[in-house]
Amino acid sequence: MLEILGSKMYPSKAQMTKLRHKDEMAGTDTVFYVRENVTPEGVQVLELCAPENDWTRIAGIVGCEDSVKRPILKAPDFTPEWAEAELKGS
Repeated sequence: MLEILGSKMYPSKAQMTKLRHKDEMAGTDTVFYVRENVTPEGVQVLELCAPENDWTRIAGIVGCEDSVKRPILKAPDFTPEWAEAELKGS
């Protein structure tokens, strides 16, 4: 189950969202962030900031939920600290 914990819309109509994935069967509760971005080549992507040990699992969940099936990438500047600062500033 995905739960939205926060969101910020940017002037470019891109969005960053803080989510929680609860898997009651596995007993996991993972908080992560997703933001929309465009690569230098002009491709729209989703950037995922998730705990390293859960990144692949969460990327699979995000990919299943994305109706337009954008590529999911890691971005070195997309950290939990940056995301939280952005959400507090909104």
